Amino acid sequence: MQPDVTQEDRPRLRLLDPPAQSNARARRWHPASRARVDESLLYICGDPEGRIVFTRIARRWESVRLIVADGGRTGLQVATKRRPRLVVLDDHIPDFDGAELVNHLRRRVLSAESSVIVLSHDPDPRHRARFVWAGASAYLTKPLNVAEVDRSIATLLQLSELR
Repeated sequence: MQPDVTQEDRPRLRLLDPPAQSNARARRWHPASRARVDESLLYICGDPEGRIVFTRIARRWESVRLIVADGGRTGLQVATKRRPRLVVLDDHIPDFDGAELVNHLRRRVLSAESSVIVLSHDPDPRHRARFVWAGASAYLTKPLNVAEVDRSIATLLQLSELR
C-alpha cells in the first residue's frame, strides 16, 4: 500500500542520476584518503522486505542516486569504493553487527561530511544510544514514517553541503 504523501511532505530533492555536466562538481575530494565523495545514497539492507519498502520511498527523491547493497560486507566494499554522501542501514544485518559497521564506516571509510542513518525495529533508548555512540547521525524506527524519512534525508544532505 502506497503512503498518502502530499506535495508539502515531499523533500526538495532532484534527479535520480546526476547529469554529465554536473558530475565533476558533484564529487569532492576526501582530504584524508584522497578519494572522491560521491553524491549518492548507499542503502545497506538486512532483509528483503526492508529493501522493498526503502527503495519505494527513495524512488520519489529525484536528486538522490540510490545504491543498494545486500549485507554488511558488500555494503562496506561499496562504501569504500564509492564514498557516498549518505549511508542508510538496517540495524540487523545478517553478516555484520550494525553498530560495529557504523563505527567502522565512521572511523575508516566515510568523510566527515558524510552521514549515517540507522533504521531499526527497536525503539529502546539504549539500542538507539549504542548506534549514536558508534557514529550514527540519525536513528529511525520501523515502521517507517515516510515524512520523517524524507525530512531526515533532506536535512542531512543539506548539512553535508554546508560542511
